[in-house]
Amino acid sequence: MSNNLDYYKGALLVIGATICFAFQPVFAHIAYADGSNAIGLLWVRFLLAAVLLQLFTWKESFKGWLAPLLIGMVLSIGALCYFTALSEISVGLATLLFFLFPVYIFFFSVILGQESLSLTKVIAIFFAVSGIYISVDTTSSMPIWGLTCGLIAGACYGSYIMLSHHFLVDKKPINSLSWVTTGAFILLSIPVIAGQAELPQSYTGYGAALGLCFVSTLLSFSFLLVGTRLMGRSTDVAVLTTTEMGTTLFLAWLLLNEQISTHEVIGAGLVFCAAIIILIFRGREA
Repeated sequence: MSNNLDYYKGALLVIGATICFAFQPVFAHIAYADGSNAIGLLWVRFLLAAVLLQLFTWKESFKGWLAPLLIGMVLSIGALCYFTALSEISVGLATLLFFLFPVYIFFFSVILGQESLSLTKVIAIFFAVSGIYISVDTTSSMPIWGLTCGLIAGACYGSYIMLSHHFLVDKKPINSLSWVTTGAFILLSIPVIAGQAELPQSYTGYGAALGLCFVSTLLSFSFLLVGTRLMGRSTDVAVLTTTEMGTTLFLAWLLLNEQISTHEVIGAGLVFCAAIIILIFRGREA
C-alpha cells in the first residue's frame, strides 16, 4: 500500500512538473521578441538557477557531483535544440517532435536489454511515427534545421530521464539539481564565450528569463526529480510527461494566439496513443 501511495504521489509531482514546463514556449516567445536568441536565454536561465541553488546548498557536502554535472550538459543540449526549434517552427510541431521521447526511452530500453520487443510495442512505435508524419506538412517547405532540433531535443530529454533514474534517484533532489543546472550553464557558456549569444534588451526579456528560471527550471525539475524517485519507472514518468503536450498547445493558442492545425491535433493524438499503449503494456507486464 505504501509503495502504491508513493507511486501516485510521484505521479502527481510529475504532472505538476509538466504544467510548469508547459510555460516554456510562452517565456521564450517574450524573450525572443525582446531581442534574445535561444543561447542567450538559456544561458541566463541556467546561470540564475545554478547560482541560486549553489548558494542554497553550499554548506552541505555532496559526493558524486560529476554525474549530475554531466547529465546537466545533456539536458542543456536538449534545451538548446528545443528552444531553437521554437524559433524555427510552430510551437505545436516543435512540441510534438519533442514528445517522441517516450518512444526513444523504449528504444533505448530494448537496445540495453531492459525491455523485450513485442507486437504491442511495434504498434505503439508505428502510431508515434505516423503522428509525426501527419503533423509535418510535406506539401510546403519546412525548416529542416527546426525539425532536426525538435527530434534531437526529445532524444536528449529521454536520455535525461533515464540517466536521472539511474544515477540521481538516491541523491538529494536539490543538491542534484544544483549540479545539473551548473553543468548546463558550463556547456552553454561555450557558445556565449564564442560570441553566439544575444541577451534580452529590456526588463521584459529578463523577466521572461526569471520566469523560465523559477517556474520552468527550479520548480519543475524539483518536482520531476522527486516524482521520478517515487515512481521508480523511467518509462512511466516519460508517459506522464506527455500530458505537457496538450497544456503547451493550449497555452500557445490562449497566450500566443497561435493557430493549431488539424494535422497537428491528429498527430498529437497518435503520439499520445502510442504513449498510452506503452503504459498499458507495462502495467500488464507488472
